[in-house]
Amino acid sequence: MNNINDKDLEFLNSTPLWAAVITPLHEDQTVDLDSLERILRAQEEAGNGILILGSTGEALNLNLEERIKLQSKLNDLPKDGSR
Repeated sequence: MNNINDKDLEFLNSTPLWAAVITPLHEDQTVDLDSLERILRAQEEAGNGILILGSTGEALNLNLEERIKLQSKLNDLPKDGSR
């Protein structure tokens, strides 16, 4: 079953660059969610799509709770850049 709607598909097809973003970490190796938001906003402003927990390798070192927090942060960000 395909869960991609027409709006999402249009976005996927119209976004020329997809960036595999790093997962910023604090010195204690916990995810730095504030820095992550700045990284995501910069990619959004540049018009790029983003890939998290993908090809930069950090996902292998994050536990399930941390990966869920990362995805939740992304889901909670307003799509229009407002806060």
